[in-house]
Amino acid sequence: MRKSLFGMHGLEQRRSLGRYVKVTMLVWLSMIGFDVFLHAGVLADLYVRSSPFLLPPERAFAFIPIGYLSPLGLAILLIWLMAKLSLQGCVEVRLSGFR
Repeated sequence: MRKSLFGMHGLEQRRSLGRYVKVTMLVWLSMIGFDVFLHAGVLADLYVRSSPFLLPPERAFAFIPIGYLSPLGLAILLIWLMAKLSLQGCVEVRLSGFR
């Protein structure tokens, strides 16, 4: 049998809460990693010069924790949706939009 992200297929499939928490944390950390790459790397020059549509650095820094909590909510919802639809594996998740 083919192993998947959530265990084995069929009746032997494990759906423990700890596994869902680990996968959700992995998804959330990858979202944060991409965000840091994008904003600290690619868009860094944009934040160096003053701009009328950007917040001052002190105020923007205060909103960082709130900004990182919103992808956590999205990660939780994505993992919950995958579990409810019994989607396992990259190919099955990609093809689920065509059903």
